[in-house]
Amino acid sequence: MAHLRAEVSNEEQMQVGDNPKRVPILIRELWPENMPYYKGQPLKVSDVNPNDLIPTKSEALYDWARVVNNPNPMDRTRSRAFILVNPSRPGVLEKVAIKVQGFVQAQGISLETLGNWNGSVETALAARQTLSLHGGPYPDIFQKQQRALRALVNHASMHVGAPTSFRVPDDRLELERPVFTRAKGCKKPRLTLSNADDPMHHAEMIKDQWIITERLAIGRRLEDSNQIVAANPFAIRAGDFVEATITLDISVRGAQPRRGYIRFWLSRVARICKKELVPKDVMAPKQPVSSPIQPELATNGDDVQWPAETN
Repeated sequence: MAHLRAEVSNEEQMQVGDNPKRVPILIRELWPENMPYYKGQPLKVSDVNPNDLIPTKSEALYDWARVVNNPNPMDRTRSRAFILVNPSRPGVLEKVAIKVQGFVQAQGISLETLGNWNGSVETALAARQTLSLHGGPYPDIFQKQQRALRALVNHASMHVGAPTSFRVPDDRLELERPVFTRAKGCKKPRLTLSNADDPMHHAEMIKDQWIITERLAIGRRLEDSNQIVAANPFAIRAGDFVEATITLDISVRGAQPRRGYIRFWLSRVARICKKELVPKDVMAPKQPVSSPIQPELATNGDDVQWPAETN
């Protein structure tokens, strides 16, 4: 899993002796020093395995991750996947997953199990769980994160195999996740929903056509221990500072000439600081010693389930 690094402009570089130095730093290092963090979160480059850092040079990116044929596509339009290149594990396809941070936007948040679905079978295909992030009081920091994402998307789009256009704006990050999977041909077991998930039992009524196979992982940081624990969707509110894990969804569709499409799909989200506790006297962001702040790969517990809250 990858943590973003970003490019710092020349004006922000600090001189070391007579020569400017370009030292990679993590996106986390850009946020104010007294912004809360969670247990196990990498706070600087030395906390991360060097192999888990996304290269800043385009020529090195191809050796780190590339777009390949997807042997297990969700549907026929998703025949391509953006995967890590791991010489030590030949034949293993591991999707590139990226960690991003930001403040939750009031518009575009729908994290309940059924997302924005209106209950009709006709709209099941388009049903999404959604989340929008922005920079809050730190738009400059958020823009650096967006530029790093843009470079990664540009790299992926060159290898999709069809003309692809995808805009990564400086001021917001739109994340989504499909609610349903087609039941026909799906090898994953169907998730049993609770009454809270599906109070009107609409999802139950279409289970022969559409199923839900897994939940979005949602967590929150405990203020007393800094530990991330599992949480319900309503723990994430507008104004909260969160960290999300995303992947690139690549689809190629349409009649000739075919078109490529890239979207950010949400796989995990955790509230790091609720809006009421965002420090009012936040210290100014640190001036980085240099420039490339790139995505780092997340090796801090994303392969395990968050524990349930015990207090």
